[in-house]
Amino acid sequence: MKTKSILRLIILFFLFIFIQSHSSKAAEEPKQNQIKFEQLKKMKLLEYLNLSEVRSEQFLMKYSLLTKKIKEKNEEIDLAAKNLNQAVKSHKGYEIKIRTEELMRKQREMMDMLKDMQQEMQSVLSEEEFAKYLLFERNFNREMRKFVQKNLKK
Repeated sequence: MKTKSILRLIILFFLFIFIQSHSSKAAEEPKQNQIKFEQLKKMKLLEYLNLSEVRSEQFLMKYSLLTKKIKEKNEEIDLAAKNLNQAVKSHKGYEIKIRTEELMRKQREMMDMLKDMQQEMQSVLSEEEFAKYLLFERNFNREMRKFVQKNLKK
């Protein structure tokens, strides 16, 4: 019971930090804010899955590694999109074709990585835990956006 109370306090602390980060500091420290957001997401996911301590550590190691790879792939996609945008602005037909193919290839690789991540998560979680994981991944960002928008309006 005490661990859940402590965990809730920690989550509230990170949530407070997250909300604070959307003030004027957000423009100054985007990487720090992203790190805090990722930490909050991991904490909420672990709380939601309610895994044992040992399983939480195993899950978190695998989850962190896979999300890092996905983040890197997203950066590659961003760069490919930037390159495509430059090619479109310069009206170079051949380069547009090359850059379009590059972006599409990176996007396919991302889809494959997401599929692989789901399979990895399915292999370390029970059926119910995996279902919770899928729902959490689907809903977390949307709920956080709603929460932040609601609090920014106050």
